[in-house]
Amino acid sequence: MSKFVSYRVFIGMILLGYVMPWLWVSNHAVAFNAYDFAEWVSLFPSERGTAFLTGSLLLRFHVVLCLILLMLGTTWQWRSVFLIIGMALLLPPAEILQTPNDPNFQQQFILAILAVILPIASALYLNRNRASYPIGVIGISVIGLGLALGGVFNGVSLAQSYNLFTTIGAGFLIVITGYMLLLGWAWKQKQNGVVTYPILLA
Repeated sequence: MSKFVSYRVFIGMILLGYVMPWLWVSNHAVAFNAYDFAEWVSLFPSERGTAFLTGSLLLRFHVVLCLILLMLGTTWQWRSVFLIIGMALLLPPAEILQTPNDPNFQQQFILAILAVILPIASALYLNRNRASYPIGVIGISVIGLGLALGGVFNGVSLAQSYNLFTTIGAGFLIVITGYMLLLGWAWKQKQNGVVTYPILLA
């Protein structure tokens, strides 16, 4: 199991970076972690005009990706705990009952459902197709990098359109580093012909 310690450390880096500041808005001396950043972006009229609140989706979907990775790297006892926490984090507030057509609330509700379905489906699939494990982690890492870069670029562009001065935060850099390290780790496992994944050894 020791060979998978790095795997869990890198996921920990991504989770830590997610809750740390991603963006500083100098005009108002405010810092946003990825979760609050997504909520802030959703308030812009130009973002409300997109089909799926794309900017917010880029920032929120990291929770789903991390849940998939955690499902593959933890024991059965912890899986339900992580799923409950992830779903609770993504669930919209109670105001959705009063404004069910709000696109921001709808996105949160859909992501909360996906936060349960996708991790379970991924774990079941890789349990039967173990040789796909390194490729799966590589894919998730690449998607995570794309989401992080796209989310920050979109947020900074929105801020600049309203003459808001922004600075990239340490949280974003830690998340990017975590995904890159995870990508390198998974590529090494693939090159070494590893055909299992952490949960099977835990």
